[in-house]
Amino acid sequence: MIALEMTEVEEGVEEEESGGVHLPVVVWRQVVGMVDLETQAVLVGVSGELQDLVCSLWRSELGRVARRLGGAHTHYRAMRRDVVMGCVLGEQGPLHSLHPASLHSLLHLHHTLGRPNTHQGGTYEFFHDYDRKRRKQLTLHQKWPRPGSKTLHRFLENNSDLACLEVSDCRENIESVHFLTSHCSRLEALRLFATDPLLPYLEVPRLQRLRYLEIQFDSFYREHRDDFLHGLGGLPHLQVLKLVTCYGMTDLQVASLLEAARQLEVLALPLNSKIDGWCVETLLHGHQDTKVRQLSLTINTAYTSLLTALPQPYADTLIEEGKEQGITISVTFLHKKLPSFNPKGFCHSDTCSY
Repeated sequence: MIALEMTEVEEGVEEEESGGVHLPVVVWRQVVGMVDLETQAVLVGVSGELQDLVCSLWRSELGRVARRLGGAHTHYRAMRRDVVMGCVLGEQGPLHSLHPASLHSLLHLHHTLGRPNTHQGGTYEFFHDYDRKRRKQLTLHQKWPRPGSKTLHRFLENNSDLACLEVSDCRENIESVHFLTSHCSRLEALRLFATDPLLPYLEVPRLQRLRYLEIQFDSFYREHRDDFLHGLGGLPHLQVLKLVTCYGMTDLQVASLLEAARQLEVLALPLNSKIDGWCVETLLHGHQDTKVRQLSLTINTAYTSLLTALPQPYADTLIEEGKEQGITISVTFLHKKLPSFNPKGFCHSDTCSY
């Protein structure tokens, strides 16, 4: 017989005449903490003492999760977990009042969000299951079925609080992307690939809660590109901005973003821009009030002139200066023309949640 001793025991284990072994709480906490979540869930039903102990561990872990919320994560999967957990924990109320089943559900969600998606490209996901409420996140890797106004409004009725959206092919989902970015004003993390070069996507800069934006934005119209980039500077909570492609973007527009987006911490600049790299010097020597701590830049001489580009030796010097200021700077030099304008396929990268 093994019983749970609810007081501290100096020797750790006590033998009684009955032959029972009493382990102190501190030992049980170590033992229970070493097993996985599902095993802990089984232990909850063994005894009231074990239930109290397991729930105490769960509350402690969820408390640590809650304290880490709000950070700027470089990868979408980490930001998605942060955003979704923040929304769900905010709805559940104080941890001390939650039932064991609710605590288990929250931890299971946290662990699930941290894993890569396991479905394959051929697996069909029923996003038109409109009766499912409060999804918090939506990942579209295929065309939305029958994307009419009626079906989209039905989805919105149950999911107006959608917080994370990822679309691997926006050209195949023009109606749904426009609808969701226009009506789901609580979006905090957004990932859009293969956007339509004819559309301005001005709904995106109006998402005032947006913290993470990763987008492939090549436009046929210079005005669309300029208006879009200018609008991003007005997002008050934007922490991570990753511009996968943005044909024609310049150093001046980067400097404008650095000055306007005061909460920006991570900035990744496009592969196919006209950026010469002098924006790095502006960041370090421009005396701007910025929180940027990570800057990734590609100087692609297929789109800009080598004669006007930042010299590589000077780039190395600026990288070292950035380290002294606590800023991680990455500058990549290459000469690579994309196979087409605004091509598909960028979603299938190592950091893609798909």
